[in-house]
Amino acid sequence: MKAVFNAGATSGFGMTTARRVAAAGWRTVITGRRGERLETLKSELPTPCHAAVLDVTDRKAVDARSPGCRRRSRR
Repeated sequence: MKAVFNAGATSGFGMTTARRVAAAGWRTVITGRRGERLETLKSELPTPCHAAVLDVTDRKAVDARSPGCRRRSRR
């Protein structure tokens, strides 16, 4: 199954993208700064999804988190 890493999924284009790729059958790893919104979106998506609180403007946080995101997207 295909997988997408989706940054900024808590609102706007990021959330719309997460909904569309999930509707197309892709697994997703959704990220954003607001954990509660991520969990709500995760519960609404029709495909397997992993949610991670992550600010993609924080390079150290991205470097620390990305190996785990890649592993989870393959499940």
